[in-house]
Amino acid sequence: MQRLLAYPVVAPFVFIFGLVFSQFGYAYLKRGSFQYTPQHGTAQIISPTTNGALYWAVTGGLLAVGLLLIAIGVYAAVCLFRASRVPQGAHDRPRFSVFTFAFAMFIIVFALITTLCSHH
Repeated sequence: MQRLLAYPVVAPFVFIFGLVFSQFGYAYLKRGSFQYTPQHGTAQIISPTTNGALYWAVTGGLLAVGLLLIAIGVYAAVCLFRASRVPQGAHDRPRFSVFTFAFAMFIIVFALITTLCSHH
C-alpha cells in the first residue's frame, strides 16, 4: 500500500473517486429512490418501501466506500506532504518534486470546488 501511495497521482485520483461515490450515495439518499433496469426486463424503482434492504445496502455502501476513499486520499496527500519535507542530506529522497505535489493538491482542490459548486 505504501508503494502505491508513493506516487503523487494516487492522492487526487482516489480522492476524486471518493467524491463521486459519496455524491452518488448522497443523491440516492436525498432522492429516496433509484431506478434499476435489468438487462432483459422492466425498470424497477428501488426505495426503502419497495426493497428496503437493497436500497440501504446500495446507498450506505456508496456512502461508506466514498468516505473511505476520501480518507485514503487525504492520508495519501498528508504522506506526500511529509515526504516532500525530507532534509537535504537524507538517503530517502522522494521520487517527486514539490511542484508535483502542488499539482496533485491543485487537482484535489479543483475537484472539491467543482463538486461543491455543481448544480444538478
